[in-house]
Parts: sequence; structure tokens; C-alpha cells
Amino acid sequence: MLFSYQTARMLAVILFLFGGGSLFAYRQIATSQLRKRLFWFGIGGVLLSVMLTMAIHVWGIPRGLSAQYFPNATWTEDPSIELDRYFEPDGTGRRTDRYLDFNPNDFNNRYPFSGKTFTVKWEGFVYLPNAGTQISIDSNFDSWLFIDDTLTEFRMVTPQSLDIGTPAARPYLKKGWSFDERRKNQQLNFAWVVNDDAHFLLGVPEVADYELSFRCTPFSYPGSSPQQVSVFLDGTQIGDLLLKEGWETYTLPVPSAVIEKRGAGSVNVILHFSRLTKPSDVIAGSGDTRELAAAFDRVELRQISPSSASSIAESLPGKTFAPGIHKIVVRAKSNQSNPFIRLICQKANQPRPNLITEDDLFPTQMSQESLWDHLARERLLLKGLIVFESIILLLWLGVFADSMWMYMCQPQKWLSADHIAIAAICGFAFLIRLFFIFEMKKIDPNFLILPDGTDHLNYLFFARGFLRGYWPALTHEPFFQAPMISFYFIFCSWLFGEGMTKIRIMTALLSSLSVLFTFLIARRVFNRPIAYIAAILCACNGVLIFYDTSFLLEPLFIFFNLTALWLMLHYKTHLSLSTTIPVGILVGLTMLTRSTIVLLLPFLLGWMLLWHTRAIKKIAGHVLMIGLFALLVILPVSIRNYYSRPSHPFVLMNTNGGITFWIGNNASSTGVYAWSSQVEAETKARMKTDGTSYADEVLRFVKEQPLQYLQLEFRKLKYFWRGYEIGNNIPYYVFRQLSSILRLPWINFVLIGPFGLIGMILAFRRWREAFLLYGYVCVQLLATLLFFALARYRLPVVPVLSIFAAYTLWRCFESLRQKKWEIFIGIFCSFVVLYLVFHYPDAARFYEQHQGSPMPLSRLFRYWDVFYTW
Repeated sequence: MLFSYQTARMLAVILFLFGGGSLFAYRQIATSQLRKRLFWFGIGGVLLSVMLTMAIHVWGIPRGLSAQYFPNATWTEDPSIELDRYFEPDGTGRRTDRYLDFNPNDFNNRYPFSGKTFTVKWEGFVYLPNAGTQISIDSNFDSWLFIDDTLTEFRMVTPQSLDIGTPAARPYLKKGWSFDERRKNQQLNFAWVVNDDAHFLLGVPEVADYELSFRCTPFSYPGSSPQQVSVFLDGTQIGDLLLKEGWETYTLPVPSAVIEKRGAGSVNVILHFSRLTKPSDVIAGSGDTRELAAAFDRVELRQISPSSASSIAESLPGKTFAPGIHKIVVRAKSNQSNPFIRLICQKANQPRPNLITEDDLFPTQMSQESLWDHLARERLLLKGLIVFESIILLLWLGVFADSMWMYMCQPQKWLSADHIAIAAICGFAFLIRLFFIFEMKKIDPNFLILPDGTDHLNYLFFARGFLRGYWPALTHEPFFQAPMISFYFIFCSWLFGEGMTKIRIMTALLSSLSVLFTFLIARRVFNRPIAYIAAILCACNGVLIFYDTSFLLEPLFIFFNLTALWLMLHYKTHLSLSTTIPVGILVGLTMLTRSTIVLLLPFLLGWMLLWHTRAIKKIAGHVLMIGLFALLVILPVSIRNYYSRPSHPFVLMNTNGGITFWIGNNASSTGVYAWSSQVEAETKARMKTDGTSYADEVLRFVKEQPLQYLQLEFRKLKYFWRGYEIGNNIPYYVFRQLSSILRLPWINFVLIGPFGLIGMILAFRRWREAFLLYGYVCVQLLATLLFFALARYRLPVVPVLSIFAAYTLWRCFESLRQKKWEIFIGIFCSFVVLYLVFHYPDAARFYEQHQGSPMPLSRLFRYWDVFYTW
């Protein structure tokens, strides 16, 4: 819809970007008195648009539906379970959801009932602007939709019968089932139970008397004892059976009282068996080591007396509603492992349904009459705001077009060979990442549903929660992880919608800009040929390609780092506020992504003193300005952390620094993301009794076991320079096996590490110009030594090491061109030595472990898969 909150937000974000960017081009734009007036009028319009957009969100009518979540199947509160995280603090599971568009990424992460049965009740009002509109639910929940107190849609997603052993039944078989049996590639249409308890789902359309029947055979052998099975429906026992040998059909009554206790919808049937037996233990020649109880062919929950439930369900869809405000109630029940639900509408003659957005949903806080009066005034204000924002946007487009016209008319100034070449490199980087996104969409089962317990699911979960209104206000604790990556996802969603593919494409574009900044940094520090080589090395780095399309924070962190580094290099020629302000903002943004950039600030101070030895007071002022603007960026996060709990804790950014520091530095640390649960329990007990912190526990470990600590740090140092990519959250080598793009011989750290280190040595004679780059590499290495080594934690150093690697290659080319054979031979021999020292010991060990034979030396020439062992 054109006049919507999403349109107002999108225009405000675009205007903010235009206004912020124009400040850095003020001299080019404001070349006359008229243009100066237009410029500052535009800046005022931007500020007013942003403030009005925020105001209409704060003071407008509350949006969304009033929701209450229940950790059971009966829509009843459970006093033993307090739902306070992501809900109102009273523990009853109440909150307001701005709209109903939830997928497994919203329900599979950190919920008290993740993976369990739960129910939800949403209620409020819906505004329908057009006549002939249908409202329905797209979901794998059992759901009931009431409009104006009338049941208009009933959806039961679980069938009343299952043909076990077929693919159609597999989604409803839960715990305790083996694979669908086959013999000589022929499907046998049954499956074995391989656990004491077997769970499966069946559908119950309404409260009535039912009959549960199933056809099965126990696993029997000569001398076997009888197999007994107890049958439960959601914890209520309905009978015991003694299974006979051979295939038989068994029937148990299910009285309506049992159904009434847990409600209609999907029911979890549990079969408890008296014995399990391995065929390999009792049948000569059998290699089947599964523990078998019984094989099942078909189960059915049949209603004893006919009812109108099914006919009601069939007749409800298709009802249309008049324009205006209608009362709405949605009741939903989930027994599925990956639940999703969307409230949608379809207008007359509309080919596809659309999501009902927050613009048209209102909680039960106002009467229907007063809501209608307020809505009419608010819609008028919203239309006025969008028209005003559109006018300001057109003004800025005109200002930029006018300012750029003369420049564009002289293509020789901007359409140079250099510009075309770097555009081609960045375009190639983007295209290869784009192709990889669409390949991953086919080969990655977790492309749209991220794995539970992973960092990228946490980041996406928080972003989606913000858009739906329950985060960060209802988290009730300070930020645990760095929040900037979630803010970035929110920003992308405001601009382009919530599609996960769209966000990945935006990240790929951002990573292509990182290639550009690598070029700009290398050109400013060294020269143009080195800059081109460095950009090509980054564009063609297979590990960067892999992570640059993920939901992890590394692509954003690299972009912020390189942009800040490029701006810091400008201090070589002059100290200017036009550099200091964006540097301060970028330092703040980078700290909200990962705070290790703080370690670079002493090197920045040294860089300023190196080139401006007589401007100490001026340098001090600029450093203070950088710190001030960084703190201003961080301040909203600190304020939110302060008010997250009644105790008002002071947390500058996030709280996971302590435990992350401890994970990398304790008696059970291995140098990677791993630790002993026993050591963790002992540490937490000691922290509770002694009142110590994680940092205190790390210091205790260093003091009590200094030799072990030094060995640990040496191991981290080895892991940092070794070419093996230590996986975390997403396994690089697994996807390299699946991806035809990743299997190509791309550049990787196996080459970048040795070439980069040689480049750092060769370029030391130009240490003044490269001082910040040396500092940046030292900072990333120090971060690894302080915490632990992972492929994605090492990734931020790759672009800068690629610049030093490019310097090495350039020196090789120059030595060959000038016939300085001793330089070329020295570089080559150094590379061979470092290549073998960094990679051969572990690569040979991995190969022998997986292949059972020593690694041939010829494999070392395959740098792209020297660590690839399967």
C-alpha cells in the first residue's frame, strides 16, 4: 500500500542517507547562494521528516494484535512456567504483536516452549479498506479465525490417519521412529519403532468420542517374550495392549472427556513398549543393530459418531467482508517442529493474497467507535507526511542532478580506465556472490530456516522481533550479543522487506564495496598496481565468498573496519572535522558490531603524531571528538541497557565479552571455541561463592598455570597463521563439498597467510606509510590471542593481509622485470618455507587420519584443498 507506515519509514531512511551523504559533498553542492539555501532547506526537511516519522510511531494509535502465549495445548495459564522473556514482565505470556507473520526463525530460538506444544490467542481489530476482502490464515498451526465473533475459518493441519512408511506420513512421526522400510529399492509401507517411546501426531477436528486403531506387528523371534504397549494421548493413558505375532489391527476407545481435557486440533499419541531387541543379537547372520519394538503400517483416529465439524471446515473459507473495522480473534495451536503462521487477506480480483500489515491491525485497547475516529485523523497525517517526504526527496534528487550535471557532461573525468577496471572487479565480486546465493538456496537445507542455537539465528531473531514489536523492549535484560548486525537486518528490512534472500543480496553488495575500499586503501598506502592485485585477491577469495552471503556479522564488520581505516589514512595529509566526525561514527558502529576496533585507537594516535608532530593539541582535540561521536552512537544502546531491568545495570554495549574471554582462556581451553562443561560448572560455582567475575577467573588461570597459558597462546598463534578454516555456526568445508562454485580453485588463507607475512617484512622500509595497516594486523592477531581462533574471527584481517600479499606479488613481478633474480629467488624460497611450516604438518596429519595413508607431496600444489580430506 502506498500510504503506509512502511512507506513513511522507507522514505525517512532514504532521506537520512541522502542528507548524511550530502554533508560530505557540501563544497561540491553549495557552489552558489541559491544552492546553499536549497541545501540547508533540504537538510531541515530531512530532519523534520525523520522526527515526524518517529513522532507518528510514538504518538499514533497502537498497532498490532494483543497476544497471549501458553506453554500447553489448552490455552490455559501455567503458574509453574513464567513466560517473561520476550513477553510482558508479569510472566503470563502477554505482549502485542504488530502483525502475524511468524516463521520457524521466530519460534525455534530461546523460547521456553521451543520444539514443544504451545498455543496462542491473538485478538484486536482489523481495518479493511476495500469491499469484498477475504481474510484467512496460512499456517501449519491448527487455527481458528473469528471475525466479529463468528468462526470464519477452521484449519487442522494434521490428518486423522497416517499411512506409516510413506513420505506423506513422515512429517507427523516424531520421536522413536526408524526410516521407512525398503527392500531392493521397493517401498514396503511400514516403519519400525526403535525407542521405548514412539510419538506421532493425529488430527482431532472437535471434541467428541473417537476410536484409535492401528495395524502393527511386534518384533518376534524364537523364545521372545510378549510385547506390551501402553497408549497415551498427550500424557493421558487410554489403554494397554498385548501385541500378537504377525500383522494385526488393534482398537482403543478415546472418550470425549480425554479430548475435552486437551482441546481439538493435533494430538500427540505416545506408545510405550515393554522391550527392545537388536536383530543382530538374536538372529544368526543379521547385521541390523537397531533396537526394535514393533513395526507399524497404518494408524487412524476415527470419530465414532458423525458431526458437522468437517462440513463447517469446508464451508467456511471464501467469506468476504465489508470495508471498515472488524473485531478479530485468532486461536492457534502448534505441535510442529518448524511452526509458521501468517494472517493474510485477498481483495476481489486480486491474484495473490497479501500479508495484513501493522497499518491495519489494532490491539484491544480502544473501543471500535473511538478507534475509527482516531484512525481517520491518523491516516490523513500519514498521507501528509508521505507527500512531504516525497517532495523533499524530489528536491534532493534535483539538487544532486543539478550539481552533477556539469561533472557528468565531462566523462573523461569519471569514465577513466581506472574507474572501469575497479568497477569490473567489484562487479565480478558481486556477481559471483550473487550466483553463490542462488546456489546455496538449492543446496543448503537451512537457507531459510536457520539452525537453532546459532549466532546468525540470534541476530535474525532479534531483528524480526524488533519489527514485530517485542524486542528489545520485552527482553528484560541488557544486550547479550553485539546488536549492530540485528540493526543492519532491520535497516535492510525497512528498505526492501524481510526476505532473507534480499538481505543476503544486500550483504553481498556491501561485501563488494569492501573490495572497493581494499583497493582505495592499497592505492593510498602503496600504488595502483598493488591496489588492483589486492582487490582481485579479495574478490576471488573463496572463504570471503562463503561468508559474504551469510547472516553472520563478519561482512558488516569488515565493511566498517575498511571504511574507517580508509578515512583514518586521510590524517596523513590533514586533520579535518570532515574526517574526524565520520571516523568517530564508524568507530561507534564498529564497536556495536565487535568492539576489538578499540585496540586500533592507540595506533591511530601514533599515526597522527607520526605525520603532525607539532600539532599535539589539535590531535588531542580530534581524538576527543572521535571518542565523543563514538559514544554518541553507542549511547542509545547504553540507555536501553540501563532501563532493561528495574536494577538499572550499567552495560555500555553487550554482556557476552566476559564469558567469551573465559571460553578462550581457561584450564580446558583448546584455542578454538570449545571448553569443558565440568570446568564451566566449577568456575560458576566458584564465582557464586567468591563473588568473582569471568575476568577474575581468567587471571586466576594465568597465575596458577602460566606454562599452560603460554602453550595455549602459542596454539592460538599457530591457528591464526594456519590455512585451515576452523568452522563455527556454518561449516565451510561441508559446503565446499556441495557447492560447484566453492570447489573452484579460489584464493584462500593458505596463500594469503605466507604471502601477507612476507609482504609485511618487505614493506617495512615503508613502515610510516603502512603504519596503520601494521597496527590493524596486530590488532586482529591480538584479538585472536585474547579470545580464540576461528575462521570467521580471522576473516577481518584477510583484506589487509591481501594488500601485503599483493605487495609481495608486485615485488616479484618487478624483480623479474628488472632481472633482479636474487630478490625473486629470496621471495620464492621464503614463501616455500612459510607454506610448509604453516600448513604441511596439520594438512599431512588430517589427510592420514581421513585417508589412512600418508599425504603425497604433490597434494601441496593443490593449495585450494590442501586441508580438504574427504
